[in-house]
Amino acid sequence: MLSDLEKAKLLFEKGNFKAATKGALVLWRQEKTEELANFLGLLSDQQAMVEKKETERRKWRRESEWYHKTALKINPKSYEAYVGLGRLFMHRNKLTKAIYYYRKALYINPNFHHAQNGLGNVYQRINRPSLAMRWYKKALEKAPQRSIVMANISRLQARQGEKNSAKSSAARALILLKREKRERSWLTVDLESELKKIKKTGLVGF
Repeated sequence: MLSDLEKAKLLFEKGNFKAATKGALVLWRQEKTEELANFLGLLSDQQAMVEKKETERRKWRRESEWYHKTALKINPKSYEAYVGLGRLFMHRNKLTKAIYYYRKALYINPNFHHAQNGLGNVYQRINRPSLAMRWYKKALEKAPQRSIVMANISRLQARQGEKNSAKSSAARALILLKREKRERSWLTVDLESELKKIKKTGLVGF
């Protein structure tokens, strides 16, 4: 039987952020834990990304930052909290801060693939392809779900005009996606659709 937190995470995977947040907040009132704080930080960040009103986006971003920093108060060595902050500031396009927090996570846990993949994403955004690829390759060695990292490599290659490499990486990512047998969540469906386009054309939207 799934725990209440697992149920909330399943709702998140299905893209039902509001229901997931509601369930997580009930648990938060009962017990404030590092894991729950980071989950609520992630949820708030995702809410900000889908919110249309700027005032609401800012509210969700403030909440996301507060939850991740609360996780650090509970456990100052919470590398997942630092990754959450890195992700949040990357989404806010404050890339220097994003790099700082991702590196803080790696200082605590040098093999944490989410931080390595996050750095790859930041360096891809600032057009440092060689650095981005270096971090993606590190993440590829450690990540249990390698399809996400391979998809990022495919995007990077497409943006560099390396069409054949991008097609090949997209094909590998699709194979990995099937092998991982991930639940067909909103993220998986969107990723699969994007990879099929890259596999066919070698191009990616900016």
